[in-house]
Amino acid sequence: MSEVFNKSGIPSEFLIAESVNEVRDSVKRRLVTKEIKFVFVVDIYNEGIDIPEVNTVLFLRPTESLTVFLQQLGRGLRLSEGKEALTVLDFVGQAHKKYSFEERFKALLSRTRKTVEHEIKHGFANVPRGCSIQLERQAQDYVLENIRNAVNTKRNLIGKLHDFMDIKGDLSVREFFEGYHVIPQDVYSKKVTVVGLAAQVGFLKGYSVQQERESLMAAAFGRLSLANSRRWIRFMQTILPQIQLGKGALLHPLTMLERSMLMMVYYTIWGKGLGDLGNRFSSIEEGLYWAIND
Repeated sequence: MSEVFNKSGIPSEFLIAESVNEVRDSVKRRLVTKEIKFVFVVDIYNEGIDIPEVNTVLFLRPTESLTVFLQQLGRGLRLSEGKEALTVLDFVGQAHKKYSFEERFKALLSRTRKTVEHEIKHGFANVPRGCSIQLERQAQDYVLENIRNAVNTKRNLIGKLHDFMDIKGDLSVREFFEGYHVIPQDVYSKKVTVVGLAAQVGFLKGYSVQQERESLMAAAFGRLSLANSRRWIRFMQTILPQIQLGKGALLHPLTMLERSMLMMVYYTIWGKGLGDLGNRFSSIEEGLYWAIND
């Protein structure tokens, strides 16, 4: 890209991971003094660099990570004398079919009950104080169409997982949900867990997927994700590790209330009672141990 820009009369440079500090310092200085207009990088300027004078950002490669997107965008959001606005030119949206405009704009908005579609139609009333977002009419129509058609299909989820694993290296279900704005039902409605999906496509070496367990846990996680009782959630966080440690046996007796909550956990995970499963397990604890034990 820097070669194309230079041939077009726009002084530009590029940096790669192997660029030595002297070269990086020189490029940064020349950008600040406007000797060059653009610097093309891959991940190098995501964080740890402060150039307030940057007033234009070009997005030229796709990333499913909202964290990386915000880091890249943030390179141009610092205040600087004589700088009135940041111009963002996104060349990924039209070229990358899986690109989600909704997630990008959602990450920029303050806490609001309004949908991203509503914000776009009404001029982004809930961006952080002192900020504004302006879209040309044609761009606005294109983004709205993208939002209406965007769905977290299994293929899209795999793409997001691939991007997550490239960046993080290790799988964290919580970070995946939070960083990629995936809700539990997006995954569990497909009768698969995040770990199982990652294993199916080869992201987790040595992890074998048992289909019976996957279907069970996907349905169970889907139901558990709707839990809204703090007391019950805290109980599960305490009791399930104990059952796992005791290999299907409790380490201490339960009160009547705790026994009722334990039964609720069992029914939520299995969706059936002990007798309905053909006496497969001799106790609730054994049934829970089978479900949660690797």
